[in-house]
Amino acid sequence: MHAGALSGKPVWPDCGEPPTHPVITQPSPFRYFKTSPEVIRLAVMLYVRFPLSLRNVEDLLRERGIDICHETVRQW
Repeated sequence: MHAGALSGKPVWPDCGEPPTHPVITQPSPFRYFKTSPEVIRLAVMLYVRFPLSLRNVEDLLRERGIDICHETVRQW
């Protein structure tokens, strides 16, 4: 077992130091939408997790003060 594993610090396999090369990050899947990612996640979670229609999701979001059309939810 590595010493860093017990301390909770990341252990780098080579020399114990973090890599010096740039880390390539994935682009955000929400970059093309004007709506915040939190609202999109909430709408999709409601639609997928519960047996709701798109119009039901629209109504639930409207009750929370988010004015989104059911067609927008369908596109997400």
